Amino acid sequence: MTPEKWHRIEQLYHEALELARGERPRFLKTSCDGDDQLLREVESLLDSHDFAPSFIDSPPDDVAASLLADSRVQAMRGRTIGRYTIDTLIGAGGMGEVYRGKDTTLDRPVAIKVLAPHLVDDPRALHRFKREVKAVAAISHPNIVAIYDFGVDSGIAYAVSELLEGETLRTRIKRGECEWREAVKITIAIADGLSAAHVKRIIHRDLKPENIFLTNDRQIKILDFGIARVKPESEEMRQSTLLFMTVPGTVLGTFGYAAPEQLLGETVDIPADIFSLGCVLFEMISGQRPSPETRRALAGDEVRLTEILSRAPADLEPVIRKCLKPGAEDRYQSAGELARVLKVILRMTRA
Repeated sequence: MTPEKWHRIEQLYHEALELARGERPRFLKTSCDGDDQLLREVESLLDSHDFAPSFIDSPPDDVAASLLADSRVQAMRGRTIGRYTIDTLIGAGGMGEVYRGKDTTLDRPVAIKVLAPHLVDDPRALHRFKREVKAVAAISHPNIVAIYDFGVDSGIAYAVSELLEGETLRTRIKRGECEWREAVKITIAIADGLSAAHVKRIIHRDLKPENIFLTNDRQIKILDFGIARVKPESEEMRQSTLLFMTVPGTVLGTFGYAAPEQLLGETVDIPADIFSLGCVLFEMISGQRPSPETRRALAGDEVRLTEILSRAPADLEPVIRKCLKPGAEDRYQSAGELARVLKVILRMTRA
């Protein structure tokens, strides 16, 4: 696909997203002017946006009143599953809910993810849930949320993790752009966590401010490996896991943070996570998501971003540019490499 075609897809996607769902078909039919491939690409992105199940789409204050009033959510409070008691709702999304709870054996607070009832009997959804648990459990790193347990009790599938106190990076950004040193330190911590995941052959595929947590004691935690890709180590393993891997051509991830190859439904690797992290770094410093126009400017080197990144040192701009290159081969090839470059910039620009 040519860069021009991809930019056209982005443009139509954003324009269609502003319309009501019922108005989109007529708009796309007119705008695509008989280009069936263009139409299919844009429709695929829109479908992905409309159905992007996750565990925490919104924190408790933003959860719809209908959900809070739902009889199931109310019934979960005080319930015991496994050795855990459920307390208050922390957040909710298309895959289920997350509750504050307690480990009655170890007498410690925990977070409990509960899979939505209609997904418990769905083999693919249940496998995705188990895969996330196993993926995170395989990684022991201070910048990745720790998984404690997984089980099914009375038809309820659940996963137990450490309870984090603080806020998501999305909440932090809503208060205003980050001072550039703060943003770089957060990015280094995320890169360190990603590096540990990549060593275990795990690609996150959905890095965004909602999936980064800032704890009250200033730790940085990567959340939600629900659509992570676990790279098979051998052809035999690839064949055995093929049934549950992403179907080729399926778009997973969040538009605005997902790499171009990811949005095209191609198999992704480490550079896809680097692209997403570059978007997050840009947003922390600028206070705004990198628009398609900004990403094109960054990728092409033809426009300086002095005004947008005015509070950051000049050495940081080429780093962000490299993260957001449209070609995977042109980005940093490891999270460790990115972290090292950012650490050098911090050392060279100490106040």
